[in-house]
Amino acid sequence: VLSGFSGQKLYNDILYQAYNVVISMAPITLFGILDQDVSKKVSLRHPELYTAGTGRVYLNIPVAFTWMLSGLWHAVVVFFIPYYTMADGNTAHPDGKSSDIWLLGSVVYLLVTIVVNLRAVLETCYLSWMTAASIAFSLFFWTLIHGFLSGLFTGSVVSPELHGSAERMFGSPMIWIIILVCTSLSICADMQGKGIQCCLFPTTLQRVQEQVWLEKTSRKVASQ
Repeated sequence: VLSGFSGQKLYNDILYQAYNVVISMAPITLFGILDQDVSKKVSLRHPELYTAGTGRVYLNIPVAFTWMLSGLWHAVVVFFIPYYTMADGNTAHPDGKSSDIWLLGSVVYLLVTIVVNLRAVLETCYLSWMTAASIAFSLFFWTLIHGFLSGLFTGSVVSPELHGSAERMFGSPMIWIIILVCTSLSICADMQGKGIQCCLFPTTLQRVQEQVWLEKTSRKVASQ
């Protein structure tokens, strides 16, 4: 609707294609390979955990609807807040120039990268230095690819539509505020929802995790 059904792109083609292949690849890959909700010993002590799969606890219509609602919320926040702040001739940079569609797209793309990585962290049970390294890897490659396309590193015109966009993004306090506000709104809603669900409708896994945490805490207190 906003594009007038024109088919106008918001992202550069190279950035668009690099999203799944490079930029968002590491965090979700490590999540799938390394994440562990409970240890092997705990899973043997609580065989009821294995009923989650056969009981379709994590794959059913309410769960799918919840994830769709979360994705819709993220999309609304990371697009419409930058759009109504930067578009229609609004000035978001001290140089007084209005923002074009490619600068808007760069901000939205960066927000998508940040939010999707933090959302993966929110679902991670086993946090380690590799989790932090994967997020740093994702943001590093966004900076590398976008910096190259915008001419930040070379000073030459690599992509005409993105030329100079990196300097304008990082040099604008307004854009930094937009990034902070959008990230906070996106993730805080997920955190609140997850907290309410854990408190009011805990799953078997969450009960076991709480029991394990209480056991560890009591041992630490007893040792002191």
